[in-house]
Amino acid sequence: MGEYKFGKAAFIGAGKIASSLLPAVTRTGIEVIQVISSSLASAKELAERNNITHYADNIGCLSDAADIVFLSVPDSQIQGTADEISKLNISFSGKLFIHLSGAKDIHDLNGLKHKSASIASIHIMQSFPDKVPVDLAGCPAAIETDSHDVQSFLYELCKKMKLLPFFIKPEEKVYYHMMGVFALNFISANFYNSDQLRKKTGEDIPEAKELLANAAFHTLKNIEQKGAIEALSGPIERGDIATIKHHIESIKNDKLLLFNYISSSLTLINVAGDKKSISQKSYEEMKTYLENELKLVCSNYIHS
Repeated sequence: MGEYKFGKAAFIGAGKIASSLLPAVTRTGIEVIQVISSSLASAKELAERNNITHYADNIGCLSDAADIVFLSVPDSQIQGTADEISKLNISFSGKLFIHLSGAKDIHDLNGLKHKSASIASIHIMQSFPDKVPVDLAGCPAAIETDSHDVQSFLYELCKKMKLLPFFIKPEEKVYYHMMGVFALNFISANFYNSDQLRKKTGEDIPEAKELLANAAFHTLKNIEQKGAIEALSGPIERGDIATIKHHIESIKNDKLLLFNYISSSLTLINVAGDKKSISQKSYEEMKTYLENELKLVCSNYIHS
């Protein structure tokens, strides 16, 4: 297709990611000319917040003037949206369609590729809890495309947005995406579990976000500086099986909390083993104990 140049763009979807990405794209010199969303109110809100005149709630209104189209829609809607766009009476040659999923690969856009459009995906490794724009500077960005020209263009585009771009293969995306789920999303699950434990105490103990957020921040800094293995601390790192048993006995009546504690502890045993902070005897003793407890809790789930 030749060398891409900054041009005009449209956004399909006006949710959390679009709220952060659209202004970042605008700052690169690309003119965002249109926002389309299934909710007209959402499209209007995002458009007006970014001084964009044209917005709509119908994909059929997609402007032919847009040579880059960002599909900021849920993963389950990417292929259907692409197929719907492919039926429009517009020129597809010279257009670039980009979805923003970390788990889905570009094959969901094949309906557009068959119409001679270029296809790609950009996934930004960042949490977007709401529509308040997030500063994307310094965030990693995974680029997937089957075109060398598009790859070069998107690499430069990401750098202009102060992202940290790298290239990813389609078959790698599911593992890449789960990396983010484990490291980012499961933090919320763990803080939720901490608050569930707080309910078993009196009212004097602060909520998890007040009690643990600062310590969690320092743990992340340690991980950043030393890596997950060297940053490990706590009873498993010390080989303190008595404390682990005491923990487990105290939550035997809460099956979900118990399952989460045991499964996470089994992972931490491997971390402690890699760190060599415990003896082989302690490693095997804790691992055997936790595996037996896991069998029991799984059996109770099945028969409950």
